[in-house]
Amino acid sequence: KMYKDNKFKIIKEEKVGAQIGSELKQDALLSILFGLIAIMLYMGFRFKFVFGFGAIISLFHDVVITLGVFSMFYGVFPGLNLEISITVIAALLTLIGYSVNDSVVIFDRIRENFTVHKTAALEENINKANNRTIRRTLVTGIGTILAIVALLVGGGDVLRGFSFTLLLGIVIGTYSSFLSSQIVYDYTVKMKKKMDF
Repeated sequence: KMYKDNKFKIIKEEKVGAQIGSELKQDALLSILFGLIAIMLYMGFRFKFVFGFGAIISLFHDVVITLGVFSMFYGVFPGLNLEISITVIAALLTLIGYSVNDSVVIFDRIRENFTVHKTAALEENINKANNRTIRRTLVTGIGTILAIVALLVGGGDVLRGFSFTLLLGIVIGTYSSFLSSQIVYDYTVKMKKKMDF
């Protein structure tokens, strides 16, 4: 009323409601599901199907445990009352990519051990692969955690959900990288299959 001659134009309009929330949830679940399927196909072609299955179980474990711990902190600490948003979904997808990289490194070492030590037992080859990659996994995890802590402390409210989710996921994903090789071992032993490359 005070500025009748001042013309305005709408630059951006956003609507937030239950419909948008359900669409976001559905899109987030579909993107994570399609990402996991693509990773399983990649691992199945690059190694063997059982390796893809082990990696998917490990990645699913990372996402579920991260979301569980994420929800446990809600209401406990005032600064961590975070909601699942686009940035948290982005952090979960980043976590999936990070964790699969660790699994690929371990699987590459397992395959290398099978070509060099053909007569060694499956358990021995997987154990050697885990022991040879544990230092690399820990150093990579610690370096990434330091960068994420800096982002969590200095990133402000906009990046808090992303960095907190990623911090939880990297801690959980670092130990679960070795879980995928254990799943491969358990499956191979239970199905009584011979592993060869």
